[in-house]
Amino acid sequence: MNLFRHLTLSRQLFAVISLLLLAVLGRMFWISVDNTRAYLDDQMRTQTSNAVDSLGISLQPALLAHDMAMTETLVNAAFDHGYYRQLLLEDMQGKALFKRVNSDPVKDVPQWFIGLLPLDAPEASATLTSGWMQFGRLSIQAHPGRAYVNLWTSFRQLLMLALWTFIASIVAVLLLVRGMLKPLRAIEAQALAISQREFPINNIVPWTREFRHVVQAMNRMSEKVGEIIHSLTDHADELQRQARMDSLTGLPNRSGFMPALAAMLGSYESNSSGLFVLIKLDDFADFNDRVGYRVADKLLQTIAGILSEHIGTHRDALVGRIGGVDFALVLPNMHSDDINRLCTSLRKRLDAVQGIGNSVCHIFFGATCYSADNTMSEILGRADTALTGARGNGLGFSVENDNKHEHGLINWQEMVDDVLLHRRINLLGQPIQSCDNQTLYFEVLARIRDDQGEYISPATFMPMAERLGRMLDVDACVLKLAIRWLSMHEQQQLAVNLSSSSLQHAAASSWLAEQLGQNHAACKRLLIEISEHSAMLDGEMTSAFIDNAHESGVRVVMERFGSGLASFHTLRRLKLDFIKLDGSYVRGLANDAENRFFLHTLLDIAHGLDIRVIAEQVEDDADREALEKMGIDALQGWHIGKPEPLE
Repeated sequence: MNLFRHLTLSRQLFAVISLLLLAVLGRMFWISVDNTRAYLDDQMRTQTSNAVDSLGISLQPALLAHDMAMTETLVNAAFDHGYYRQLLLEDMQGKALFKRVNSDPVKDVPQWFIGLLPLDAPEASATLTSGWMQFGRLSIQAHPGRAYVNLWTSFRQLLMLALWTFIASIVAVLLLVRGMLKPLRAIEAQALAISQREFPINNIVPWTREFRHVVQAMNRMSEKVGEIIHSLTDHADELQRQARMDSLTGLPNRSGFMPALAAMLGSYESNSSGLFVLIKLDDFADFNDRVGYRVADKLLQTIAGILSEHIGTHRDALVGRIGGVDFALVLPNMHSDDINRLCTSLRKRLDAVQGIGNSVCHIFFGATCYSADNTMSEILGRADTALTGARGNGLGFSVENDNKHEHGLINWQEMVDDVLLHRRINLLGQPIQSCDNQTLYFEVLARIRDDQGEYISPATFMPMAERLGRMLDVDACVLKLAIRWLSMHEQQQLAVNLSSSSLQHAAASSWLAEQLGQNHAACKRLLIEISEHSAMLDGEMTSAFIDNAHESGVRVVMERFGSGLASFHTLRRLKLDFIKLDGSYVRGLANDAENRFFLHTLLDIAHGLDIRVIAEQVEDDADREALEKMGIDALQGWHIGKPEPLE
């Protein structure tokens, strides 16, 4: 019984039917063999009895005439033409007149068969009389040799018939069981697909009534759940667009842009420095009166398109319409060599669209470099000052460069090579904790040192490594250090951030598997974090990467979810294990009903898709308490735990 518990339903049915079939065929086979034996035994007894009667009648005249020669001839003829073991003719005083014996063994029949199915050697006898006078006794014993040969032949024929019948029946049973249980396999595949956030419909309806009803019920459930999830995600996307998107340009509005900028500035990671650009349309009201609102709106949409193009594939860049005639552009990790090139290119594009006929809407922009030391008000203030300068310098733009963290004289190529060669990278870990204060894993943060042992800001180093095409090597180095740490700390779990370039490479090749090597145990405790921006560059690429990671046992986290206003349908398409809610939704959550509603919706959708949600940048008790009440899965932030060196 214990063995049957570990078998599948199809194998259990197959085994039971096979055993029953074997028992039935075996019983039928044995009955046929036994009946054949009984028939042969009865046949020998009948033939022996008939032989005694027939020979007795034939011998009577010869014995009465005392013709011994005729008697012997008749005895020999009867013994030779029959198959007997012994023939005995004696007078009434018991004296043997003639005796014939056949001592030949049974031929062409195995001894085990003779022992398995014994046949009696029947003996028949008769008293020879004439009237009332008795003058002799005749006895004949049959020889079972021929019966054994016939029985052995019949046994083999019946055995072959039973075997072929059993084989044919087994094949028929196998096909029948497979046909009957095929709907179950389809139902199992459908259930697994639903658990993996897919909602297929099984179009093959089985002929068995019970299975047909189950398939129809599963189809209805899959269709209904898919409709509910689809409706919920559509509704959530629409609410998010209404709250944080500008309906005219499709860019984030002020409510969407400013929290995202605040979260970026508060991040410990490499987005803590870059370029902030403030764009303003002067005399837009007069321009609108001259050309009409349709043309004016078209200009706003054109400018939004130009700014979106300048973002390109820049990781974690932000662009938004923060006022009626104001736009803002944030490019993290911008190097000083690229700033003038970008501003000149942007100026040319804006000059080409600011005039329509004789009507001109002057467009100015001011840019300022920012760092982790700057507050949002300082950045906005410097950008506004630069914008004022742009109106009077004749260029149409002005740049305030207050970045004190540039390494202009450093040979970056040599520095990056040296860091990678000597692995001058220290790992820090920031805990991600569940609501009951259990650490789920640590997010790895890299601290880079130069050859003098001085630390280099990731906000400076990472953009240069990206620019030099070395981010793949940097990520590989960090990944290997993390795996080595995991191999020495068997109870811990780590998450490593992957850049956009590494993500693309890992999706199209076996790069990730090569980095993981043979560390299968460590892989199960490793997570890869990808940003929402990187994930949304190419949905198919991201899906391929997630599949490759899952094949290696690695789980995948999408961080900063909501910063790029990605569709909730992304969660259905990508088989993520975790998502990190962007800090712009977390800061001040306790007093922000709109963000709380957004998080409620996100939790409902994510949990329905078996995705766990992490809130990052949790910085005070009020936000933590609000998050825990809403059912968040895990928390991250300086209030939860500061980054500490991984020993």
